[in-house]
Amino acid sequence: MDLTQVNWRQDGITRRYVAEHTAELTTPSSMNPDQLAGATTYCQDSANPYAEELVRRAGLLEKYLRTSGTERTDVVRQAAKGFNILLI
Repeated sequence: MDLTQVNWRQDGITRRYVAEHTAELTTPSSMNPDQLAGATTYCQDSANPYAEELVRRAGLLEKYLRTSGTERTDVVRQAAKGFNILLI
């Protein structure tokens, strides 16, 4: 996966995170739910490959794909909650 195509936040902390975790970030399907949720927090919105993989594993992919904006964010939070992860 090309990490330059991900809608990362535009700040130094995010750039450092991406630089330090490049190997794992290139393959979301190999990441555990905690890593996916963490990576999602460094993205500008919930339309990103890490959120998509998280909702896929939670069985909410269809719902995620049918929504956008705040509703999509709610689906991602619901997926994370299924793995005992609280996204705020």
